Amino acid sequence: ADAEERKEQIPVAQFSAHQFMPVERDWFDQALELVTMKASRGASLAAADSGLDLETINRNGKPFAYVHLNELFVIDKRGRIIASADSCSHYNLPIITGSTFLVDEKRKMLVDDGSQSAIEFLRHIHKQKDLEPLLSEIKINENGIIAYFGFSKVTPVIFGEGGWQQKINNLIAYQTQLGGSDLAEIAAYLDLRIEDRILVKKNV
Repeated sequence: ADAEERKEQIPVAQFSAHQFMPVERDWFDQALELVTMKASRGASLAAADSGLDLETINRNGKPFAYVHLNELFVIDKRGRIIASADSCSHYNLPIITGSTFLVDEKRKMLVDDGSQSAIEFLRHIHKQKDLEPLLSEIKINENGIIAYFGFSKVTPVIFGEGGWQQKINNLIAYQTQLGGSDLAEIAAYLDLRIEDRILVKKNV
């Protein structure tokens, strides 16, 4: 993949640490104020209005990621909510963030396209054992998927939508060839949305 310079406004990571440690409730109260949820449609409810009943959550799934709804929850690889983050001991998981999530109340499951896209992306990342531990956050926005990796520093990587494996392969090639270079050190973000190319935005 070729590296080029490009300018674009990229949101900063909402959560900078990859590993979540047990914290006081005051931290969660502050975190809740960072995200507001939009109105939902149909039988699915917007996360902030869903009033999830923790007693009815399926706790049998395998922890896959955090998701920031009206508070932090743990989901499995299908997007089912299996636990509240402050009621479990699984801290070394990436977090999925965004402005809008839709929850199917009956199945206690994320059903919006953005969430399902992020989950599919994360399934591909899980196959890359060297890359997986470096992923701290997956942000869903109008650009599709933006992932935050802790290389020499936290670097936003715009993946956009679909074609995950090829884009991941391009990122691995970039890290192998240029990961320790001066270009990588001054990169503000990487953009993988153009086929077989990596666009690099440098700090000014």
